[in-house]
Amino acid sequence: MSKQSVLKPRKFLGLLVALGALAFAFDTTAADATAAAKKHHASASHKKPAVARKQASHKKSRKLATVGKKGRNVETATVRAKSIPTPVITVKAPNDAPDFDFQPRIQEAQGLAAKQPVLPGDMVVSGNTLTSFNWVLVVGEKTGPLTVIRMDEQGRNDQRFIVTWPVNNYLNTKFTVADAGHPAGGLIVFAQRRPVRSKSAGGFEEAVYTAYAPELDTRKMRDAGMDYLRHLERLAYNRVNDHDVRSRVAPNKTVAEQIPRDMVLRLMITEHVDPLHMKFVGIEQCVHEVLITVAANQDKAYSYARSSA
Repeated sequence: MSKQSVLKPRKFLGLLVALGALAFAFDTTAADATAAAKKHHASASHKKPAVARKQASHKKSRKLATVGKKGRNVETATVRAKSIPTPVITVKAPNDAPDFDFQPRIQEAQGLAAKQPVLPGDMVVSGNTLTSFNWVLVVGEKTGPLTVIRMDEQGRNDQRFIVTWPVNNYLNTKFTVADAGHPAGGLIVFAQRRPVRSKSAGGFEEAVYTAYAPELDTRKMRDAGMDYLRHLERLAYNRVNDHDVRSRVAPNKTVAEQIPRDMVLRLMITEHVDPLHMKFVGIEQCVHEVLITVAANQDKAYSYARSSA
């Protein structure tokens, strides 16, 4: 998998042009729908009152008849009204850890993980398949020394750390790390390394990433994530203006002038949200997780974790 961010300015340019085309399509569709509605209203106003239909007492259904040239019913079908599920929006209080800027510590941990040698067994490939691998975790407390843990896919290691996780979620796996001094956990995973598929080089390569952790969910970290998204937004809009990309809806304006910046920012956040996860933790918590992930990984944030939306 490529390490380049999917939100580089070049790809942002494509996103903004696509949004301009989408806005044009919406305008055209809305005009067609309005014309069709007027035509339907005019036609309905000249029709005689409809004959009352027989309704079943226990079923909400209606009969549709296809009428032949001689006025006979050729085919009759019963169409039952289908219930449309109502979208569920979960509202829960998000995490809010004591305020602290973890960015320098995360950068140190990521650098430490990247420096670790690739040993036999760290990445075993058969054909085009990764058959087994080892994790490298860099853990520690809020301050103080950092420790490198090398473990297999089951969490076994020679350093007497107890490492568990609810589900293997690629580089976004949420680990809990405990040892004799922290029997209930409490050690923060500041960086993790594992093999990923490389689209540019072919085969597999080691990738370093920092997954969301509740301890990292501080105001300073969320602000840093938002600042970085705003930075990407500015780069994209500047690139559109430099290339004079025009809107098809309003040719006298550029796409950057037509598309609200806040909408692009929302799209960047949505791209990183897991809809199923949002159903359980709530929208605000998902936004927190996106901002922390972006603050911790910056240009790598969208390389290894993205939404299917």
